[in-house]
Amino acid sequence: MFRFFKPYHYQESDMPRNLFAFATLLALLVAAFEAGAACTAANPNASVAESTPTSAFTDHGDGTVTHNLTGLTWKQCAEGLSGAGCATGAATAMAWSAALATAKNANFAGHSDWRLPNKKELESIVESCGYNPAINQTLFPATPASVFWSGSSYVPVPTYAWYVYFGDGDTHADDKAVGVYVRLVRGGQSFDSFDAQGDYTPDAFSFTAQTGVALTTVVTSNPITVAGINTVSPISIVGGTYSVNGGTYTAVAGTVNNGDTVTLKQTSSGSYGTLTTATLTIGGVAGAFDVTTLAQDTTPTAFTFTAQTGAALTTVATSNTITVAGINSAANISIVGGTYSINSGAYTAVAGTVNNGDTVTVQQTTSGSYSTLTTATLTIGGVDGAFDVTTAAAAVVNGVCGSANGIATAFVPSANLCAAGTASAVTAGSPWTWSCNGSGGGANANCSAPNQATSGGGSGRAVVSGGTWAVDTAQSAGFIPTTGHAKSPPSLPTGVSYPYGLFDFVLTAGAAGSTATITITYPAALPAGAVYWKYGPSPDGYNCSGGACAAPHWYQMPPGQAVFAGNTVTLSIVDGGVGDDDLAANGVIVDQGGPGVGVGAASVPTLSEWGMILLAGLMGLFGMAAMRRRTPL
Repeated sequence: MFRFFKPYHYQESDMPRNLFAFATLLALLVAAFEAGAACTAANPNASVAESTPTSAFTDHGDGTVTHNLTGLTWKQCAEGLSGAGCATGAATAMAWSAALATAKNANFAGHSDWRLPNKKELESIVESCGYNPAINQTLFPATPASVFWSGSSYVPVPTYAWYVYFGDGDTHADDKAVGVYVRLVRGGQSFDSFDAQGDYTPDAFSFTAQTGVALTTVVTSNPITVAGINTVSPISIVGGTYSVNGGTYTAVAGTVNNGDTVTLKQTSSGSYGTLTTATLTIGGVAGAFDVTTLAQDTTPTAFTFTAQTGAALTTVATSNTITVAGINSAANISIVGGTYSINSGAYTAVAGTVNNGDTVTVQQTTSGSYSTLTTATLTIGGVDGAFDVTTAAAAVVNGVCGSANGIATAFVPSANLCAAGTASAVTAGSPWTWSCNGSGGGANANCSAPNQATSGGGSGRAVVSGGTWAVDTAQSAGFIPTTGHAKSPPSLPTGVSYPYGLFDFVLTAGAAGSTATITITYPAALPAGAVYWKYGPSPDGYNCSGGACAAPHWYQMPPGQAVFAGNTVTLSIVDGGVGDDDLAANGVIVDQGGPGVGVGAASVPTLSEWGMILLAGLMGLFGMAAMRRRTPL
């Protein structure tokens, strides 16, 4: 709570008790009036003489001024403000005990003997010629037009203290717990006219901490004796109650005197291992009474589950029952790799809690593989228990080659590789090789398939790569002769021989419009000058023109699409492009051709329809000219 206004509390309006002080102040007012100084307070009243003229102070240039008439040195800024013109920060309101502590800890302008001014000292800087604020604003800039603590207690009510309201200069008393602004002072002469400021700050005191306390019980501290004060001092408590000199325990703020004994009480926490604190404050000095409840025991006695072996594959296995023991409160329970049930309840994998004496069983699903260990680990209060289940050993299976073994093929074998066991990847070579791996300790079988024979002798093979392209083995004949096979073309280019016949394949499952790469390996190095001849439809200009290109015909594959290297030819065919008989980007590539040697009729360039018409016209013109030369004159 903070007082921003002048409340109607206790007000001192009596004639000052010390007549000398009164006469001194009266003389100061008269002198100021005679000097005719301009009013430095806000809202000046021209008919009222200035009571604290700037000339009556010495400005030290370090944020302090000395009142030459009293000898007191004041901080120009209220606490919380600083800098030129006190323009930095914000004035801080605080309780009276905090104000005393602030003064005690202050170190400013090279001095550490700052204190709260007593009531008379604080009244001495009230400027009576104005209001809001009623203070010399030149010397004390940015002063709030509000209340400022004095260090003087209000004797009739010790929990109250005097303050000055710098809105109009009145003096009042209020509860020491409210928030009020603070201005510090130091030094000065002997002030018989001012209230004496007693020592209300006691020596430090402490309470013995208590541990292992039962839950929710009233705990009493050791007694402490108040020492080091010479006046009544305020006492208050947070988090408990206090008793002075064996009296009734209370939580209401009060006062104590030097030599009083004080004990505290507080109720311990209702939770295990929990600290609660009752803090007693006497004259701004605090002492903590710490009470910690006994530790929570959530660590159970070790528990075990019986391991199971020879379990069937992919079945639910249930553990033996364990009983939770050795804890005094609910403990956390969780599981990894299975589920648990408490006291025959539903099985769950969600974390929960168990109590002492609860029974727990665990379930898990066994592996789908033989001779495989799986583990469900239950954790209660940080203690783990493993439920191990091992599946039965697999039957012994020896690897046995499938019907693909020994069957010649131009393409990678992919079906019927093993009659028993697990097939390995097929290795390209002559022959194709793979293995059928046994299980359960069974033997492996090594399998192979010869490459397909070519019409020119020896054998060869082809490997497809690029994207998802795959051989359609049902429609692919592989190596075929130039004649006599169902897929042999009806005719051959004149003057071209094919050392190893032709190669026929159909690729599927590729991305539409993508490129497939197929590498064909022949029995021996291909002759120098060989080119790859293709039989089928083609785009315009490949040994054809116009509609004739849609009919199967012979043409040479572009060198960049048929790369020869030793005994291999690597074809790169774009789906729907040159080399694809269906000329459609449809994820299917149809191809038939082979490496040929010799010039061949197909190597002679062909003319388009317009070229043929032009050629016919030219031939007609030459014929007419010849006839004219033969006609007699």
